[in-house]
Amino acid sequence: MRNGYPRFFINLEIRDFADSIVTQYGFPGQKAMLFPSVPIARQCIDFIERNSGTTYHGTIRVRAEKNAAPCILDLVLHDEVGEETNPETAISAALFPEDRLHVALKFWQHTGEGISSRRARVFHKAFIDGCLGIRSEFVIAQNPKPCEAKDMTESEHTHCSESHDRKSTARIAKLAIRRRLTGNFDTPNDLQEANSKHSEQDAGEKRVSADDAFLYPSGMSSIYNVHRVLLKARGALPSIMFGELDNLQERCENGEKFLALFCEFPGNPLLKTPDLRKINELASRFGFAIVVDETIGNFLNVNVLPSADVVMNSLTKAFSGTGNVMGGSCVLNPRGRYYDILHKTISQDYQDNYWPDDAIVMEQNSRDFVSRNSRMNESAERLCQRLKESSIIPTGYLVLTAEVKKVYYPKFCSTRWCFDAYRTPCGGYGALFSLTFHNDSEARCFFNALETAKGPSLGTNFTLR
Repeated sequence: MRNGYPRFFINLEIRDFADSIVTQYGFPGQKAMLFPSVPIARQCIDFIERNSGTTYHGTIRVRAEKNAAPCILDLVLHDEVGEETNPETAISAALFPEDRLHVALKFWQHTGEGISSRRARVFHKAFIDGCLGIRSEFVIAQNPKPCEAKDMTESEHTHCSESHDRKSTARIAKLAIRRRLTGNFDTPNDLQEANSKHSEQDAGEKRVSADDAFLYPSGMSSIYNVHRVLLKARGALPSIMFGELDNLQERCENGEKFLALFCEFPGNPLLKTPDLRKINELASRFGFAIVVDETIGNFLNVNVLPSADVVMNSLTKAFSGTGNVMGGSCVLNPRGRYYDILHKTISQDYQDNYWPDDAIVMEQNSRDFVSRNSRMNESAERLCQRLKESSIIPTGYLVLTAEVKKVYYPKFCSTRWCFDAYRTPCGGYGALFSLTFHNDSEARCFFNALETAKGPSLGTNFTLR
């Protein structure tokens, strides 16, 4: 395979651009990875150094010397050379020895901080046209604060994608996304109903707002940055990936200290739902933060924010629904025990690296999220019910006799009560389910005959029926 899911394959346009940079500015035996800012490129080089057993004496050069040692190139459009760094007019390349590519790929894969293909396309063209140059020294932008939340006018919403002012269009798009993530939708029709679902998010006197929502280039980027913010705010403590709560309680009672517990709601692929109320009790007692990835459940179906300090979402999935753009988010709970320190830290540390064109596409894609979500809920639940009740599985024009061993879906799991405790008044059980068969041959037969898009993502509109 030459290309694939963006977590596992670097897009060909990005790869070609990186190779062009090495050809012009690097040396034989080097590879490059492209990032939206110098600080992230530095993090990549630091990661390579920590995990390759090689020390580069703390030296990261602006221009490459005649060897393959790591360096960072801060590339900007010519009009911006010498000016303050603008994330929309700059790109950073981390160059490193080719034999360290496998280490760099781990950073790229698990942080989600690489540039998008849309960004690569714009800068690669500028590079080819001779409009991209190297800054003489690093100039790192002051971290921008999120813009103030305001209501979008009907005119702004209608003409969002048609505006000639790209920067203004992107700003409006990002604000619209952040408002939707916090339950404030900007069009009437079916979104009005969804507004009522989020009345519980008022959180007493502290209502969650767009100022509590932050956007990132991908879902992995939101996870990575939330962890970085927690480390900066609370110190270097180990984190917990959700598992056995009895074991966790015992470890805490024995004196172990933890930074945060990370969990999905529900989990993938078995669709079990964690007992957030029990987790909250332990967090209050032992002082760790709660971070919930709600991508699979999503905020229209479940309202987990009151029981979490931070809620994350991979907008790439159902929120976008189209499979043509990436994005991620985090929302802070204004009544969370660590809200003040987290909001202060994230506001100081945050750099808006979400490429404007990606934000505009994401905003357009998510306008019908409410109606798509209802349809996904209905289709998945109906299909799971049918799979549970019958061993005859119709697939396209074929009828295959295959006995389903088990269907994994939040409604049919033993942890349904945990899901129902946070389900919104009109919420469903989501679009994702898993199933197993009694033998491999039946499983192969079923999936080979299944007439739908096959891949590691979820929530796309082209799988709706």
